[in-house]
Amino acid sequence: MKYKKIAKIACCVGLIACIIASDSTISFATRTVSEIEAEQAALQDEIDAIDSDIYAVVSQIAEIQAEIDDTEAEIAETEEALQSAQAARDEQYEAMKLRIKYMYETPDPSVFEMLMESGSISQFLNRLDYANSVHEYDDEKLNQFIATIAEIEELADALDIQKKELESAKSELAAQETELEAVAD
Repeated sequence: MKYKKIAKIACCVGLIACIIASDSTISFATRTVSEIEAEQAALQDEIDAIDSDIYAVVSQIAEIQAEIDDTEAEIAETEEALQSAQAARDEQYEAMKLRIKYMYETPDPSVFEMLMESGSISQFLNRLDYANSVHEYDDEKLNQFIATIAEIEELADALDIQKKELESAKSELAAQETELEAVAD
C-alpha cells in the first residue's frame, strides 16, 4: 500500500508538473507570437514610410521631367525664332549692301543741283519729296536692321538661359533618380 500511495503522489506531482510545464510553454508561445506581431507591425510601418518616400521622389521626378519637356519645347521655339531672325538679318544686310553700293555709284544730287535741273517748282518739290522719302526709307531699313540684331541678341541670351535651366533640371532629375534608387534599395 505504501507503494500505491507513493505512486499516487508521484502521479499527482507528475500531473502538476505537466500542467505547470504546459502553462509556461503556452505563455512562452504567446509571448513569441506577440513579439512576432510587434515586429511585423514595425516592419509594416517602415515599409509604409519607404513607400511614402518613394511616392514623393517619383512625383518630384515627374514634375522635373515635365519642366524638362517644357524647357525643351521653349528651346525649340527660341531656336526657330533665332533662325528666322538671323535669316531676316541676312536679307536686310544684303539689301543694305545693294543700297549703299547704289548710293556710291550714283550720288544724290544736292538741293541746289535739283533746283537747277528742275524745269519748274513743282518738279523741284517732287524731286525734293522723293529724296526725302528715299532718306526716310533708308533710315527705316537701318532701324529695322538694328532692331533685328537686338532681337537676335535677346533670343541668343534667352536660349542660353533656357539651356542652363535644362541642364540644371537634368542634374536635379539625376539626383532625384539616385535618391529613388537609394530609397528602393
